[in-house]
Amino acid sequence: MIGGTLFFQSNYAENYSNIKFIDEYSLSIRILEIKDWQLKINREINDLDKIMKKEFDFYMNDNVRIYKKLKSNYNKMNNSFTMIDSITQIFLPLYNDFNESVSDSLESIPNDTTVSYKRLFKSYFKEYRKYQKKYYRSLRKLKKAFKKDKKKLVFIADFYDSYRNIYFDLKFKRENLNPNIDIFYRKLNQAVFHDGGSSDSKKIKYISVKLEQYISELDKYEKFLLNIDKVSYKEKNSHVVLLAKKESMMFMNRFEKGTKEYLKSLKAIRKMIDI
Repeated sequence: MIGGTLFFQSNYAENYSNIKFIDEYSLSIRILEIKDWQLKINREINDLDKIMKKEFDFYMNDNVRIYKKLKSNYNKMNNSFTMIDSITQIFLPLYNDFNESVSDSLESIPNDTTVSYKRLFKSYFKEYRKYQKKYYRSLRKLKKAFKKDKKKLVFIADFYDSYRNIYFDLKFKRENLNPNIDIFYRKLNQAVFHDGGSSDSKKIKYISVKLEQYISELDKYEKFLLNIDKVSYKEKNSHVVLLAKKESMMFMNRFEKGTKEYLKSLKAIRKMIDI
């Protein structure tokens, strides 16, 4: 069947009870999450390697104490990721076999084993999660070692989810204005076709031009948030950067400033169309 299955069966199959997937759909979601995570980490480690080689050379001569902490924790990170990769090379082929089978269920027992697919997958995921925790534990210590020399190790992907959550929050606030904007445009149409020369119609037309300018700026900032992964990577051509303690990246500054301006624009629009 799959090389290594018997090894995990004998060592880990009994320790699966706290891994909570119960059906084929949950299993497929877990597999997708694992593939995405490994792809992300693999990219980051490739970029981090370039940083660490330079930093090892520097600290070996400048500060042996920091060098040892960096070296130790970086080695642990790599070892953990290697173990994770080894585990996935076992359970991903097992998943493919299961997924391609028409007759097998999660309760079925694969060839060359004595336990079900479900128990095997739970045991693999438990082991996978153990090394994932070790990876992040060593990463936290690596970042802490850099902080001792007033540096910060930044993984750009850490910002994506939070920034995109801000996008949805801002978009929700903007959409709350849509009924008021619709009313304003009805007044604009009336002004254009019926009261074209009055002072009120001129005022409404002027406001409509300003409104379009605001809308254009809002659209532009939303596009920035939705593409922030590409924007941030392009800035440094890396998924990982080492910065001075008070240094920040341009995309971070643009985010901070842009969010404030977006909220100011919403406030201005609300005030402007309330006529």
